[in-house]
Amino acid sequence: MSRSSGEASSVDLKEAARRWKKFAGYCRDGYPWEMEDYLVDVTLRSVINGAMRDGSAQFESLPEQVKREILETDSSLLSLFTTEAFPRAPESEWWIRNVPAYASRRFCQEFQEAYNVKIAPNSKFDADLDDMFRLVDEGTAPIEVCLKAKNCGWYVATEPALLFRACTLVLSLQRKERRAVWSWAIGDFSDSTLQMKLSES
Repeated sequence: MSRSSGEASSVDLKEAARRWKKFAGYCRDGYPWEMEDYLVDVTLRSVINGAMRDGSAQFESLPEQVKREILETDSSLLSLFTTEAFPRAPESEWWIRNVPAYASRRFCQEFQEAYNVKIAPNSKFDADLDDMFRLVDEGTAPIEVCLKAKNCGWYVATEPALLFRACTLVLSLQRKERRAVWSWAIGDFSDSTLQMKLSES
């Protein structure tokens, strides 16, 4: 499931800075999303860069704390973005020129197929997927796999979209079941309601 929602250029700078900081967290844990999402995420930094370079009124009006967070986020990512992917990009635009040294397996595969650039498969997301697949192979019911991931504080349960992505990648779910899992992940369905919905299918 892709989480892209529109062009990066359509967001304001404060929102772009917030999303850039969140992107850094994803990268530190091993980017778990699809390549399309990644390309939107790195474009956020290009939007910020353009505003910084031009000294735009919108950038100048940002709180000093937000400006510091942008630089702190950059600093935290520089040590991760060590794989050169696009050597024709300016060195100053390191977020375009380079990519993270590691990421989730699916992302690594997509990136290599698209750009012939190898990234090491290593992510918290994949570690949880492996545990979920193991539970399925052991005969654990789909509802129990979902509940274990959520209630035991796994990485995939840190936000609804990640939990939904993990459950739908691991389990063979029909459209109606996928809708039920999403409603549960965002808190609209209780655990017992999800169990009832999955048992109905």
